[in-house]
Amino acid sequence: MRVEVLTDRPAERFTVGARLHREGSTSTLTIVEARPANPGWVLRFGEIPTREAAESLRLAYLEVEAGPADALPRGAYFWHEMIGVEVREASVTHLAPPDEVRASFDAVTQAQTEMRTRLYGAEQEAGRSLQAAEADGYRQKQLALAYAGEKKTLARAEADSFLKRLEGYRRMRASNPDALAAIWWDEMGRLFAGLREGGRVDLLDRHLGTDGLDITTIVPPKKK
Repeated sequence: MRVEVLTDRPAERFTVGARLHREGSTSTLTIVEARPANPGWVLRFGEIPTREAAESLRLAYLEVEAGPADALPRGAYFWHEMIGVEVREASVTHLAPPDEVRASFDAVTQAQTEMRTRLYGAEQEAGRSLQAAEADGYRQKQLALAYAGEKKTLARAEADSFLKRLEGYRRMRASNPDALAAIWWDEMGRLFAGLREGGRVDLLDRHLGTDGLDITTIVPPKKK
């Protein structure tokens, strides 16, 4: 019987004694004779003795069990390994379609070109956005470091000033026990003066009358 060759190594597959299987069947077909023909190969199986029996194999696929010697190079796969594989990209660029469907093939090719163009543009835009974000992040980090450094320097200066004043107060107290009280009242005077200028505190002297303390406040009537 004549078979269409789908393997890349027919001389290795179609040797006398080789065992094939009909697709989906475990029954063995043993090659007893094999020779190349144009097209295909002519094979004779020991289990198919008559022409009528050979008719049962018409349009059937014949398979062989793959062994260690049949390992494929990287990127190549057997047919059964492709079942269930997710197709993420397909192209018809290198196909020569018949005239009846050429317009559809051209439309698909154009759509794929536009898709790749948009994808490239999106990747470029994403790259620019990432670079801008990284640059802004670096700038913000530098500003934060500078602010922290400034605050740290100011805090250190205030701490040094406090320690110097504290040491001065201790020396003054050693020589004059009332020195801190004088400083206290001086500071309180300055504080009250500042509060009075801001209208937040007032002395009660001007509210003293013959009848005592008078802090009555007259609220003007609301305008109608």
